[in-house]
Amino acid sequence: MTDKETMKLALEALELVNLEFVCNGAHHGKKDRHEHDEACPVTIRYRTAIAALEERLKNPKKWVGLTDDEVEHLRNDQPWWAVRDIEAKLKEKNGG
Repeated sequence: MTDKETMKLALEALELVNLEFVCNGAHHGKKDRHEHDEACPVTIRYRTAIAALEERLKNPKKWVGLTDDEVEHLRNDQPWWAVRDIEAKLKEKNGG
């Protein structure tokens, strides 16, 4: 299953649950306790998760390539076959 498919599946599951149920069914630890007329921290996190999934599905991460200087640096400092160094640099540039 791809990341996109996983995110779609998670979003569909989250959207099936009524937000009132999220609050009423949650175990409210100390940090999540609230008065009846206050916003529920659990529900806020739930909505934030839904929004984050929707945003990522609309705007997937874009590829960040190496600059010419980075390529030159890698080529000068390492043998051309040093794939691991290039992979590490790409991983760093794309969020680890």
